[in-house]
Amino acid sequence: MALPNLPTAHIPPAFEKLKATCDHCPQLTALTKYLSKTWVFSTSRPPASWTTFKRSARTMPQVRLYRHQTKVIKSRQEALQELWCQYEQADRMSTSEYLRRCSDLVDISED
Repeated sequence: MALPNLPTAHIPPAFEKLKATCDHCPQLTALTKYLSKTWVFSTSRPPASWTTFKRSARTMPQVRLYRHQTKVIKSRQEALQELWCQYEQADRMSTSEYLRRCSDLVDISED
């Protein structure tokens, strides 16, 4: 699920919308109950503690990255920051469109 990519206030409504589409499947209903209790509406781990919206994440120090990787990361970070701005202007982009465009920034190939 891409919920961590949303602003904190948008996570519960987006989760409820997803949850409504899962009522037909008992396994998904069990999963949504777990996610609801453990993450989305948790008091010990509220969405504000795990949202990645407007947070830069790096898995290793910038200095250790190859030069071309640094350029790719910078380019993607700039694109993500632009998406954040567009998404915050509610009339410019829907939640679904925002998450789709975030997923376009992810490179799952192995170089």
